[in-house]
Amino acid sequence: MCKEVNEKEIAAILARTFADPASMPWAAIRGVSQQQAYRFFLNDLGYLVAGNFGGSFNELCPHPGNGKEGYALSFVWDKTVPPEGGIYTNVDTGLSVDDWKEESLLQAGIKKYGELA
Repeated sequence: MCKEVNEKEIAAILARTFADPASMPWAAIRGVSQQQAYRFFLNDLGYLVAGNFGGSFNELCPHPGNGKEGYALSFVWDKTVPPEGGIYTNVDTGLSVDDWKEESLLQAGIKKYGELA
């Protein structure tokens, strides 16, 4: 017999995880510190987001911008990102989708498709 968890329940679990990671029981179950377990969770989430919405998960970064401890997920543009930027369009708005694409290509040593930098 399976324990079924619907989408709304999953959303509530995720919301609780982001709001108060220290309260989540998986930290103790995995045998690692709460902070390490939360980083593992976010790292897994980065690959899940990239695999479903495009881009390539790059790394988990400390994110001190909000004055609290926290993390940011870093993504590199790749050909799987929809032309208008998909889910990335309205995040990190200081970097346009076109500039993100150009920066990602240059970091890969490509000026544009088929042309080495």
